[in-house]
Amino acid sequence: MPPYISIPLILLAVFAALFILYLLAVRPLRRPHTAHYMRVAYAHRGLHDADLPENSMAAFEAACQAGYGIELDVALSRDGEVMVFHDLTLARMCGVEGKISDYTADELRRMPLGGHPEHTIPDFRTVLELVNGRVPLVVEFKVEASDKPDPL
Repeated sequence: MPPYISIPLILLAVFAALFILYLLAVRPLRRPHTAHYMRVAYAHRGLHDADLPENSMAAFEAACQAGYGIELDVALSRDGEVMVFHDLTLARMCGVEGKISDYTADELRRMPLGGHPEHTIPDFRTVLELVNGRVPLVVEFKVEASDKPDPL
């Protein structure tokens, strides 16, 4: 083979090999241990309705009993406890000003959700005890730079 043809062929082979390596590097990985979780329907903030407010213990229990996985959000209280709450502020669900990080866990545990005094903001530990592995959980951390807990 003439030398002026072999150099382009070598370069073409090198670029083809690099392209194949690139495709292998960016392909989605198969994770067989996650296949079960992909077949489950998820209840966003629990299985809630007009009588069961979102992120309430009753909404989480309803999701478990119906066989739904649960998607929930957590944020830190002022005293550093992990609380289950979706919004960045308490106004919509609790009718009070401020954020989760503005209140202690005890104060938050007494706040009614969605106008239902019997349903209050749960802490994450209590939700984990309730679910107890019955259904999968997807947990999103709600954190803002200003949400660092203040030392008490």
